[in-house]
Order: sequence, then C-alpha cells, then structure tokens
Amino acid sequence: MFLLLLLLLLPFASECLLNPRQLGCERMNGEWGNYDTVFQKPMEIGDKYIVNGTVSPHPGIVRFNLASTMPGLVFVHFRCDICCEANVIWDTYFNGKWDRREYSPMPFRASQAYEVIMEYTGSTVEFTFNGAYLYSFRLRTGGQINQAQLYGTHTTNFQEMRCKNAPPTTRRPRPPPQNDDSHGHGHGHGHGHGHSRSSSDSESCER
Repeated sequence: MFLLLLLLLLPFASECLLNPRQLGCERMNGEWGNYDTVFQKPMEIGDKYIVNGTVSPHPGIVRFNLASTMPGLVFVHFRCDICCEANVIWDTYFNGKWDRREYSPMPFRASQAYEVIMEYTGSTVEFTFNGAYLYSFRLRTGGQINQAQLYGTHTTNFQEMRCKNAPPTTRRPRPPPQNDDSHGHGHGHGHGHGHSRSSSDSESCER
C-alpha cells in the first residue's frame, strides 16, 4: 500500500522539487534581476528569451549574459554602464579571457520600463529593445546557450522563454523566487575565473 501511494505521489513530488530558477517554455513573474536562471532545454533556432522590467531611478549598471552552465563560457555579454558610458559593450568570454568588444548606442535610461527580446538564430542573437531593433551579435564560439544571468540596478516584472517548438503545457506563470542572499549577485563583481557569470573589467561605476 505504501509503495502504491509513493508511486502516485511521485509526479507531484518531482514538480515541487523542481529548481524555481529553472526556466522552461514559459513565463516566470516577479523579480529575477539578480539571479542565474538555467534553461530547462538549450536555446534552439527561433527561441526567444525575454526580460521585462524597470531601470532604477538612480541607475548604475545593467548586465544580461547568455551563457553556458559550464564555468567560464559567456556567449553574449550585454553590458550597460548607464551611469557613465554612452554605449553598450558587447563581448564574449571563453578560453579564460574576454575576446573583443563591440559597441552600440545605450538604450537604457533612468526609471525606464523596458522589454528586451533575445532571439537565437543559430549564428547570431538578435536583440530587440522595447519593440525596436537594437543589435545583432554574431556568436564567436560553439556550445549550448542554457543559462541567463541578470544583475544590476534594475528590477524585473517577468522573464520568459518563448520556444519556437514548445511542448504542450497547462502550467501557469510561476511566482518569483524567495529572497535568498546566497544566490543573489547584488554586488555584481566578477572577472570570469571559474564561473560563467562575468563582466569585462570592473563592475563598478567609477567615473
């Protein structure tokens, strides 16, 4: 009788034990701005990763990384030093170092609501900002994009993975994570040694 009950409850138990910072083909509401989020499946051609949020009234930095769960591999580093730079810095981190920088005009402003859409094409990631084309970043190394890293002086309303070939689901949008200082980035420091969350040069906003 006990074994039968265990078998009946197993599917529900596995769902409850699912890491709340894993993202499937779904939307997750709430604050995800200082968490790493692992994709339940690597991005495929046509998939779109979406972040919707608001910049702080006193902005410093905004960072979006599309990365691998393997340490030290960031496919797209989207670095916005709103406080002190006029341009976005784009880069890739692999083989233990940053590759080379690309630049584009800064889209973020203080207190601004934003929605960034990142579409994977196989050879590039196409960025859209508030409905307008922002940038096409050509990928420089192979591998599976299966993690997003968001941090900085901004809050998020939701993040979403819009899969081109999404499996059928009836799951409602999941709530935000519980506060857990052991997982938050907060300080935003890192140089890519031994962990894929990285930032070219310092994460500070010194002028």
